[in-house]
Amino acid sequence: MFTYIPIITDWIKIENQKWDAEMYDANFIILHKSEYTRNYLKWALLCAATKQCIHPDGSQLYCTSPRTTIGTCHRFDQSVMGILNVNSEYKRSLIGMKI
Repeated sequence: MFTYIPIITDWIKIENQKWDAEMYDANFIILHKSEYTRNYLKWALLCAATKQCIHPDGSQLYCTSPRTTIGTCHRFDQSVMGILNVNSEYKRSLIGMKI
């Protein structure tokens, strides 16, 4: 997924198989119809339309062991929304983008 959705911040990155930020939830989101939300959802739809992004080969929803490698078992649908949310907050806080 991380090769399909651009991460514009260094809040989340993989170095030596360790995350530098906590997981972000994507359980409930309200979006107002605007050019910003169309661009936001564009990335989610592009990922959903690409099997290697939304459900890569070898991935599974549930982990059989708590020590599996990063990216092999988790909710890819929630991850895409989490990445988009982090990108949005990064733009708003550091670049001063108005939504």
